[in-house]
Amino acid sequence: MGIFDLKRLLRGLAGAAVQTLECIIPFQAPALYAAQATLTDAATITPVTSEAGTFLLTCASNAARAIQPPADLTAGRRIYVIVYNTSGGALTLTTFAAAIKQPAITWPATGTNREFELYCDGTEWSLVHFSSTNVPN
Repeated sequence: MGIFDLKRLLRGLAGAAVQTLECIIPFQAPALYAAQATLTDAATITPVTSEAGTFLLTCASNAARAIQPPADLTAGRRIYVIVYNTSGGALTLTTFAAAIKQPAITWPATGTNREFELYCDGTEWSLVHFSSTNVPN
């Protein structure tokens, strides 16, 4: 377990306890997690993990598009893709590529967005979490 994961586990503790831990184990998230990049809407969309850890995708139409897995297969890498629906309708043609292991998902309704978290185990990418409700844009 990395320090980043340890910090996430301790979020529920009282602030004083976390402050004490931070004095013992200094934590600073890598800049990559804070970096944000805008993805260009196209038929094939591939996030580049060397550019950012959070990717924003605005879908202005219901065109067919497939979000591909990043080429980077670094074990433990996580990325976030936030999909904004400004199409005026449902995103029925938007998919994650078959190369990304995934459960059944729900895309955001028009005027809303959802966050999707992908995780790499060193050999493949998996969709491990997505927001359960639509968030207004």
